[in-house]
Amino acid sequence: MLLLGAESYPTPVRSTFHGLASGIAKVGACAGALIVPLVLADGGLRVVTLIASCCFLAGIATTFLVREPNGLALDDVSEDLTVQPVATPAAAI
Repeated sequence: MLLLGAESYPTPVRSTFHGLASGIAKVGACAGALIVPLVLADGGLRVVTLIASCCFLAGIATTFLVREPNGLALDDVSEDLTVQPVATPAAAI
C-alpha cells in the first residue's frame, strides 16, 4: 500500500504538518549538500557511507512506529488522533 506524506497526519492539522515536514526536508537536504563534501574530504567515503546508513536505519526504525491504516478511510484513522479545539468564551468573540 502506498502512503503519501499528506495522508500521514490527522485531517484537522494535515496542511500544517505537511508544510512543516516539507520545510524540514528542505533544511536537511541543504545541510546534507553542505556537510557531505566536508566530511568526505576529512573522513573519506567510508565515514560518509556510515553516516548515511545510520540515517537510513533511523528512517526504517521510525517507520515501524507508524500504525498501518490498511482498509480504513483517512477520516476514520484521523478520528483517533484528532486534536480537540479549545473552546472560546462567547464574550471573547
